[in-house]
Amino acid sequence: MVNRKKLQVTKHFDKKLNYALLNEEGKKIFIEAFENRLNEKFKHPKLKRLVSYNTAIKLDGYKLIKFLVEEKEFTPFLLKEKM
Repeated sequence: MVNRKKLQVTKHFDKKLNYALLNEEGKKIFIEAFENRLNEKFKHPKLKRLVSYNTAIKLDGYKLIKFLVEEKEFTPFLLKEKM
């Protein structure tokens, strides 16, 4: 977000802590952008429909539960295929 100029080091980071932590305004900007990203939709390669990143994370959680409880195979979701 710093590279995209949505967060500025001198304006959105706490100077007292060597610019290592976001101040309140910076936190609001970051959380809003993070929530927007989680709500973005993409075409899921296996489901063949649009799902949000939030839904994809939730589905991976269900797969992990099945792995732990029912000992089914767990392969995490990857948006980009390995080459």
